[in-house]
Amino acid sequence: MVNFISVNSGSFFNSLKKYGITSPLRIAHFLGQIAVESANFTANVERISYDSAQKKYQNHPYLGNKKEGDGYRFRGRGLIQLTGRSNYQRYKDFSGIDVVNSPELASELINSIDIACWYWVYGSAWGNLNKFADKDSVLSVTKGVNGGTNGLAERKLKTAYFKNQKITIEELKKKVKPTLQRVKPTVWSWFNNGNNNIFYKK
Repeated sequence: MVNFISVNSGSFFNSLKKYGITSPLRIAHFLGQIAVESANFTANVERISYDSAQKKYQNHPYLGNKKEGDGYRFRGRGLIQLTGRSNYQRYKDFSGIDVVNSPELASELINSIDIACWYWVYGSAWGNLNKFADKDSVLSVTKGVNGGTNGLAERKLKTAYFKNQKITIEELKKKVKPTLQRVKPTVWSWFNNGNNNIFYKK
């Protein structure tokens, strides 16, 4: 699990910093929850059939799935799963990433990480979950993520595991590989001013 985070340290660093999930305790609670939500970082799209998704999500009063096929189109995606047209719209409005017209964007890893962080702060009906992480309450964080207490025992174990890893925002920053910036090549030309041929940079 730690290797997955290390390999994707740039995406984690950027999103964790953006949403204020920056203390070791907040990071441990966040990673413990998303490890459970994503089956140890192996799933970021809900595995559900078209018919099952339509039955489960179509015409749901809170999800905004009113157009034919919305139940499946806006099934769960992200490391904390974004579900329903209304929530996809909320994330689009916040991030500018058009997951409404292109829902598959929500399952791209960099966006899946960002969606989980966005949900942590803005998406949960329980409000910003950092406040529960600061109190070290796995129970309250779990309710904020899950809406109930499903998998509470596993969430406690995973959170304890990440506490022991002592992952810091500074450590993630150090692992971020610098972006290689293309340097525009210097192009030389010349002109004749009547006396000398003068070379200059374009």
